[in-house]
Amino acid sequence: MSADLHDLLDRGTPEPRRPLDVDRVVQRARHRRRDRRQAVVVGLAVVGIVTAVGLARGGAPGDAPWSGPATRPADLADVPVRLSALADTQVAEPGFSLQVFVDSLEPATPGAYVVAHDGDEIDVLLVPAADGSFCLATWDGAGSGYSCGHRPADVLTAGVDVAGEDAHGHLLLAVVVPDGYDEAAVGRDATDADVVPVERNVAVFEWTERWPSGRLVLSGDGVPTVVRPLSQVLGRGMEGQPAVATPRS
Repeated sequence: MSADLHDLLDRGTPEPRRPLDVDRVVQRARHRRRDRRQAVVVGLAVVGIVTAVGLARGGAPGDAPWSGPATRPADLADVPVRLSALADTQVAEPGFSLQVFVDSLEPATPGAYVVAHDGDEIDVLLVPAADGSFCLATWDGAGSGYSCGHRPADVLTAGVDVAGEDAHGHLLLAVVVPDGYDEAAVGRDATDADVVPVERNVAVFEWTERWPSGRLVLSGDGVPTVVRPLSQVLGRGMEGQPAVATPRS
């Protein structure tokens, strides 16, 4: 290369403002790759958290409680069960008689009970017993239906419920539900289900024409969804049947 060409290149090519630091360039490239990897990990973690919350809320996404298999009692055997409403009793006034105890079953406090549901036609009561069990009872002002001798641990594995009908064809299903569950639904699928809140450890469904068909689904945040066929809840032959009495207008 001639001396003139060297001189031309020297004058036409500007000097860099500072020398190239190769180590610094490599280090910055490594930081950028690390930041990209961390962004991917954070994104995957967010997706995982959202998915976990969805599964905890309903036990399974979509229509799984309505189309999947019913819950096996063995799947719920280790789930803690607490019925906080049993501690909030009131004592019946003189003259109030509720015959819900059978044989040797004695109340924890004579005349004490919990009004779990104050209905227009039928009330639903919980009655703690002295041996640690409890009764679920319906009361229409004249008579009652009841189911006694239950332990809190039975609520999820076996189910504690009472289905009844008064003289006017008013149908009622009361289901005992543990702490942590806030919603109960009855129906064939998510589009036709009757949904009620759980209050004082009891979910109460009321109808005036016929008993429903399908499933009972209990759900809440951070608890396993419970799915039971209504044929087991209502009793043999009741599912889908009309009321025996004529509903009162």
